[in-house]
Amino acid sequence: MVVWSSLTSTPTFSFVDGGDPYYLIHTNPDADGFFLSFELYTTGYGAEWTGELGTFDISCDNPTTSTGICPYFDVDGPGPVEVLGTDFATTGSMTINALDSGGYDIVVHELVFSDGTTFDEFEMTG
Repeated sequence: MVVWSSLTSTPTFSFVDGGDPYYLIHTNPDADGFFLSFELYTTGYGAEWTGELGTFDISCDNPTTSTGICPYFDVDGPGPVEVLGTDFATTGSMTINALDSGGYDIVVHELVFSDGTTFDEFEMTG
């Protein structure tokens, strides 16, 4: 279990404007020992979410039917273990309470990677 209040660093948050603008929230693998990242695409990786607030499925396997909310998890940060989520088969749901230039407030209700790795509900703010 990840105890979010015990992180030694504040997760990084940014908005990457480009051909497919997206929000990026991720932990610091060197400081925290693991890497958890959420890329929230507003156009290209999914048509079902375009940046609005609310509760949405976590999915980025189909540009037409997905939300473009794509998580990645590397259990050992900079280590040799493979990063989960690169197969775009991760499922779950997320409530986006705030997401703009001022910061973020997300609640991940469930997160299930294709290898069976799961996360209990958690909130990230910054």
